[in-house]
Amino acid sequence: QRQAAERLRDELIQVSLQFSVEASEEDQLYGSVSAHDIQEALAAKGYSVERKNVRLAEPIKSLGVLEVPIHLFEEIDAPVKVWVVRK
Repeated sequence: QRQAAERLRDELIQVSLQFSVEASEEDQLYGSVSAHDIQEALAAKGYSVERKNVRLAEPIKSLGVLEVPIHLFEEIDAPVKVWVVRK
């Protein structure tokens, strides 16, 4: 399991997700990007992860680029780059 998690981590490090959302002029989102949204975007790219393993402290509510850790195994997390851009 550890080796499979390490292989998945090596793949997820290369993954970049982009969310196009409506935002105010102050770059605040009308709504948010949640762990569920990130899980669904990863699933669309063929990666199966549970929502509880998306380590997002709180939903993303502003534009920008973040690295969101995805927990894969005991001490193995994979940072996934999440781009939140204006629609």
